[in-house]
Amino acid sequence: MLNASAPTQLVTLFKAENLNDFLYGDYVLDNDTHMEVQAAVFTLTSATAANELFDAFKGTSTVDPNGVLKLYNDITGPGQYDYFILAGRHVGLLICRSTAELSSNEAASRSCEGPLETVATAWPTAFTS
Repeated sequence: MLNASAPTQLVTLFKAENLNDFLYGDYVLDNDTHMEVQAAVFTLTSATAANELFDAFKGTSTVDPNGVLKLYNDITGPGQYDYFILAGRHVGLLICRSTAELSSNEAASRSCEGPLETVATAWPTAFTS
């Protein structure tokens, strides 16, 4: 999902937290059917563990006023939007990218921004401890 250049760091963190499962969904945007949205929720053993995972994604980046980390990731591919949400012991992840990223090297379009903003801002209220 993340197109990470070094996914072993995340795998190590997941294993340390005994995180073997996560909730996942895959959708297409109504307003631009070339754009795919992948959604995942990781539930960790504690809020501290969730914060550590969130910080691993965040690095030196800053979060918006709603506590959402928003990145445009074009390091390992044609470009995708990555949104990370922290709420208690849950970390939410939203990714929007082109369904044609591999065949035509198409980057994610700006049509991803509105829907991701709406969902990312609403998600923390849906999480329970």
